[in-house]
Amino acid sequence: MTKRKIYTVIKNAIEDVHQPLVSEYIKWYSKQEQEQNNFAFTNFPQCLAIVDVTVQPIKRPTENQREWYSGKHKTHVIKSQTINGADGRVMHVYSGINGRVHDIAIWRNSNVEEQFQNNPILADKAYIGIQHNCQAIIPIRKT
Repeated sequence: MTKRKIYTVIKNAIEDVHQPLVSEYIKWYSKQEQEQNNFAFTNFPQCLAIVDVTVQPIKRPTENQREWYSGKHKTHVIKSQTINGADGRVMHVYSGINGRVHDIAIWRNSNVEEQFQNNPILADKAYIGIQHNCQAIIPIRKT
Protein backbone atom coordinates (compact mmCIF):
# COMPACT_ATOMS: atom_id res chain seq x y z
CA MET A 1 0.00 0.00 0.00
CA THR A 2 1.38 3.43 -0.93
CA LYS A 3 1.83 6.32 1.50
CA ARG A 4 -0.91 8.22 -0.32
CA LYS A 5 -3.37 5.33 0.04
CA ILE A 6 -2.58 4.96 3.77
CA TYR A 7 -3.09 8.70 4.24
CA THR A 8 -6.46 8.56 2.44
CA VAL A 9 -7.66 5.60 4.53
CA ILE A 10 -6.69 7.32 7.79
CA LYS A 11 -8.24 10.64 6.71
CA ASN A 12 -11.51 8.93 5.77
CA ALA A 13 -11.62 7.06 9.09
CA ILE A 14 -11.11 10.31 11.02
CA GLU A 15 -13.86 12.04 9.02
CA ASP A 16 -16.24 9.14 9.71
CA VAL A 17 -15.86 9.41 13.50
CA HIS A 18 -15.47 13.19 13.67
CA GLN A 19 -19.10 14.28 13.21
CA PRO A 20 -20.63 11.81 15.70
CA LEU A 21 -18.04 12.84 18.30
CA VAL A 22 -18.60 16.54 17.68
CA SER A 23 -22.37 16.28 18.00
CA GLU A 24 -22.00 14.21 21.18
CA TYR A 25 -19.30 16.16 23.02
CA ILE A 26 -19.12 19.71 21.69
CA LYS A 27 -21.97 21.96 22.71
CA TRP A 28 -22.42 25.49 21.43
CA TYR A 29 -23.63 28.07 23.91
CA SER A 30 -26.93 29.71 23.25
CA LYS A 31 -27.11 33.42 24.01
CA GLN A 32 -29.38 32.56 26.95
CA GLU A 33 -26.88 30.06 28.42
CA GLN A 34 -24.11 32.61 28.07
CA GLU A 35 -26.12 35.21 30.00
CA GLN A 36 -27.21 32.70 32.68
CA ASN A 37 -23.63 31.60 33.33
CA ASN A 38 -22.24 35.13 33.23
CA PHE A 39 -19.77 34.30 30.48
CA ALA A 40 -18.72 37.47 28.69
CA PHE A 41 -15.71 39.14 27.14
CA THR A 42 -15.08 42.26 29.21
CA ASN A 43 -15.20 44.79 26.39
CA PHE A 44 -17.49 42.79 24.09
CA PRO A 45 -20.19 41.22 26.29
CA GLN A 46 -22.45 40.56 23.29
CA CYS A 47 -19.90 38.18 21.70
CA LEU A 48 -20.30 34.45 22.03
CA ALA A 49 -16.76 33.45 21.08
CA ILE A 50 -13.42 34.47 19.60
CA VAL A 51 -11.76 32.87 16.58
CA ASP A 52 -8.12 32.79 15.50
CA VAL A 53 -5.64 30.66 13.61
CA THR A 54 -2.38 29.48 15.11
CA VAL A 55 0.61 27.92 13.37
CA GLN A 56 2.84 25.04 14.37
CA PRO A 57 6.24 24.94 12.67
CA ILE A 58 7.10 21.61 11.05
CA LYS A 59 10.19 20.12 9.43
CA ARG A 60 10.45 20.84 5.74
CA PRO A 61 8.45 18.15 3.94
CA THR A 62 10.16 16.08 1.29
CA GLU A 63 7.18 16.47 -1.08
CA ASN A 64 4.86 19.41 -1.84
CA GLN A 65 7.01 21.89 0.06
CA ARG A 66 5.23 24.93 -1.41
CA GLU A 67 1.90 23.79 0.04
CA TRP A 68 3.21 23.82 3.59
CA TYR A 69 5.33 26.99 3.37
CA SER A 70 3.97 30.13 5.01
CA GLY A 71 5.44 33.27 3.46
CA LYS A 72 4.31 35.32 6.46
CA HIS A 73 6.17 33.08 8.93
CA LYS A 74 9.02 32.18 6.54
CA THR A 75 8.85 28.50 7.47
CA HIS A 76 6.80 25.36 6.83
CA VAL A 77 3.77 25.16 9.12
CA ILE A 78 0.51 23.41 9.92
CA LYS A 79 -2.36 25.77 10.72
CA SER A 80 -5.16 25.23 13.22
CA GLN A 81 -8.24 27.38 13.73
CA THR A 82 -9.75 27.47 17.21
CA ILE A 83 -12.94 29.04 18.47
CA ASN A 84 -13.01 29.73 22.19
CA GLY A 85 -15.92 30.78 24.40
CA ALA A 86 -15.77 33.64 26.89
CA ASP A 87 -15.11 31.15 29.69
CA GLY A 88 -12.00 29.88 27.86
CA ARG A 89 -13.58 26.61 26.75
CA VAL A 90 -12.57 25.41 23.30
CA MET A 91 -15.75 25.26 21.24
CA HIS A 92 -14.30 24.16 17.90
CA VAL A 93 -10.97 23.15 16.36
CA TYR A 94 -10.22 22.81 12.67
CA SER A 95 -6.67 21.57 12.25
CA GLY A 96 -4.14 20.11 9.86
CA ILE A 97 -4.35 22.83 7.23
CA ASN A 98 -1.26 23.53 5.15
CA GLY A 99 0.68 26.75 5.67
CA ARG A 100 -0.28 28.36 2.36
CA VAL A 101 -3.99 28.63 3.17
CA HIS A 102 -5.24 32.04 4.35
CA ASP A 103 -7.19 32.35 7.62
CA ILE A 104 -10.45 33.34 5.93
CA ALA A 105 -10.24 30.29 3.63
CA ILE A 106 -9.80 28.09 6.70
CA TRP A 107 -12.92 29.73 8.22
CA ARG A 108 -14.95 29.07 5.09
CA ASN A 109 -13.85 25.43 4.92
CA SER A 110 -14.57 24.79 8.61
CA ASN A 111 -18.36 25.11 8.10
CA VAL A 112 -19.06 27.02 11.33
CA GLU A 113 -20.65 30.19 9.92
CA GLU A 114 -24.18 28.98 10.59
CA GLN A 115 -23.39 28.84 14.32
CA PHE A 116 -22.85 32.60 14.28
CA GLN A 117 -25.92 33.80 12.39
CA ASN A 118 -27.39 35.20 15.64
CA ASN A 119 -24.36 35.09 17.92
CA PRO A 120 -21.55 37.59 17.30
CA ILE A 121 -17.94 36.41 17.19
CA LEU A 122 -14.69 38.34 17.66
CA ALA A 123 -12.10 37.95 14.91
CA ASP A 124 -8.89 39.64 13.77
CA LYS A 125 -8.25 41.44 10.46
CA ALA A 126 -7.49 38.18 8.67
CA TYR A 127 -11.23 37.46 8.82
CA ILE A 128 -12.42 40.59 7.00
CA GLY A 129 -15.34 39.46 4.88
CA ILE A 130 -16.98 36.97 7.25
CA GLN A 131 -19.28 39.70 8.56
CA HIS A 132 -21.28 39.40 5.32
CA ASN A 133 -22.41 35.85 6.22
CA CYS A 134 -22.48 35.94 10.01
CA GLN A 135 -22.30 38.39 12.89
CA ALA A 136 -18.67 39.30 13.49
CA ILE A 137 -16.76 42.08 15.20
CA ILE A 138 -13.57 42.77 13.25
CA PRO A 139 -11.06 45.65 13.58
CA ILE A 140 -11.26 48.35 10.96
CA ARG A 141 -8.53 48.19 8.32
CA LYS A 142 -6.47 51.33 7.67
CA THR A 143 -7.24 53.04 4.37
